[in-house]
Amino acid sequence: MGLKGRLIIILIGAILGIPTSVIGYQLMGFKVLKQEVDCITDLNDAVRNWSSNVEQGSAGRELGNINTNLRTCVKGIDAKKSNIDFAMEQYKRYH
Repeated sequence: MGLKGRLIIILIGAILGIPTSVIGYQLMGFKVLKQEVDCITDLNDAVRNWSSNVEQGSAGRELGNINTNLRTCVKGIDAKKSNIDFAMEQYKRYH
């Protein structure tokens, strides 16, 4: 397979999120790690807001919501997510 063929395979792999090289595996690991860090950041922000706005009687209900949101976030972590979907998700997150 020539250089053109390798470049085409790498390009298709990069678009679809299929690791075709060592760099592809590192990118896949980065995507998973970034999704985990986003969940931890969301949890941290929610707990900070909760602790600064604790009202009597609502603390347990709010912690239940935080727990549900964390579980949903962790279940949403996907190593097979395509690079395009990952980039769009990150763009929406920060803009």
